[in-house]
Amino acid sequence: KALCGMLTAALGGILFVLTVVEFNNPKLIHPKMFIGRLLAANTAALLNYSATYALTILLSTYLQKVRDLTPSEAGLVLTTQSAFQAMLSPVSGSLADRYDPSILASFSMLTISAGIFGLMLVGQKGITYLISMLVVLGIGFAFLHHQTQQL
Repeated sequence: KALCGMLTAALGGILFVLTVVEFNNPKLIHPKMFIGRLLAANTAALLNYSATYALTILLSTYLQKVRDLTPSEAGLVLTTQSAFQAMLSPVSGSLADRYDPSILASFSMLTISAGIFGLMLVGQKGITYLISMLVVLGIGFAFLHHQTQQL
């Protein structure tokens, strides 16, 4: 474990040095990527996806171990989120062209937060409730993805 931690720290240090060198000599990465709205959009997307990444793993484990679903059934339930995200992406794209992306991104983050808070009650509710919370998350993810690209 100690060796893995040391390797990770060394890799992080190397990447930091490369970023500083690249920032002073912008051939691959333009320095404007690290300031302004683009940085805010990328940071929002990074924080959002980092916070919600564990949902898939935790929900898959929950559905298989607690609800006794097969891996195929659990995957089918979890596909609900992606299906709604894909269905609403064209709507989100057209709204991003018409309205202020920062307002729509805030709305999507609130929607995702509501979905995550709703998942806290999933142990007391049925599978239909879980699917409805996945729909809420899918709606939020669809809108966030396009808004962060527009910022």
